[in-house]
Amino acid sequence: TGDRRGTDWHLHHRRPRGAGGSKREDTNMPQNLGVLCPECHRTVEGHRADALHDGWLVPQSGDPAQVAVVVDRGSRIVYFTPDATYSQTPGEL
Repeated sequence: TGDRRGTDWHLHHRRPRGAGGSKREDTNMPQNLGVLCPECHRTVEGHRADALHDGWLVPQSGDPAQVAVVVDRGSRIVYFTPDATYSQTPGEL
């Protein structure tokens, strides 16, 4: 694993930036972001129904802070927090 963004890792927006999402104040908040390896990012983008089910994609009308995310190869369900950590309970954006 390296430290080169775009090559070694990708910054993923759970609620996509398209369709006006990039204009929202909370687009780049930690609850909406995840760091993925390039292969995992391709999987999320290529299998959107599964990504929605697992919390890696959030509808434009959704609040990422309220949507649980499947992590650790499916072994845990967590919520992303404002301080870029995990929680067992949902927060707010």
